[in-house]
Amino acid sequence: MFENATKEDLVTVLAEIGVDLGIRELKQKLMLSKVYLEDEEFVRDVLATTIEDRTEKEEDRRKEEEYKEESRRKEKEYEKKEEFKKKAEERRLEGIQKLELARIEAARWKAEKEARIREARHKEEEARLKAHEESRLEAQEGARPKAQEEARLEAQEGARLEAQEGARLETQEGGSGRCQSSGRKAQEERKMNERIALEEETRLEKERWLVQEQMQQVQEKHKMRMKAEKHKCLQEERCKTMEEQKQFLKEKSDEYMEVPQAIEKVLVFKGERAQMLSVNPDAVPQPVIVAEGKGLSRDI
Repeated sequence: MFENATKEDLVTVLAEIGVDLGIRELKQKLMLSKVYLEDEEFVRDVLATTIEDRTEKEEDRRKEEEYKEESRRKEKEYEKKEEFKKKAEERRLEGIQKLELARIEAARWKAEKEARIREARHKEEEARLKAHEESRLEAQEGARPKAQEEARLEAQEGARLEAQEGARLETQEGGSGRCQSSGRKAQEERKMNERIALEEETRLEKERWLVQEQMQQVQEKHKMRMKAEKHKCLQEERCKTMEEQKQFLKEKSDEYMEVPQAIEKVLVFKGERAQMLSVNPDAVPQPVIVAEGKGLSRDI
């Protein structure tokens, strides 16, 4: 029986029986003394109880150490999972941000392309109108010389007919005086016709220059109006695109602002949970569920 007894067990036995001896002396005296022979069962019970208590305490201490070790292991595993989730969420948000930036760049490129297409269409329309106006002016310019030539030919034909008529009249009337008078008259009429033709030609020339000047003014006004409209359209399109981009970036910035808030909530909850575990070792770690906003997903 004494082979399994330790120093603490024997000290406890000494205290129980009220004897002040050493451990080795106690063993010898217990084996040889009358007290042991008379009350062997008492000594056996004391030793058995002492050994059983010590064994139970050691078992409880071992279980407590195992529980603490298991708690620390679970805590480390949970922290690793949380760190992995945090990094995964950061990567996901970074990917979303890259996608949104790419979408903004694509929208900007599309808006610029549409603006270039509209500008090309405006230029094409201006060129078409200019060509149409030039062709019309060329047609007018080609028609005016023809009309002037016809008027000149008509004037010459009229002068010729008048001269023939004057000659015929002079032949019929006879007399040199009358011939000279009719010749002077015909010459005067011819000069008058030439003056009339020259005045008509001058008038037509003035009209042509006036029409050209008016057409140039109309073209300049049309060109200025088209430029103003094009500039206005481009300004409106730029303003609209900038407003859309500002609104989009504002929405995304609001969404991204929720990420630090959610992370802060997780850290606060982890701190509270750590305090609770330090107070109550039997508490079991629970997963964290954070309800996220527009830019976050639910981690379970």
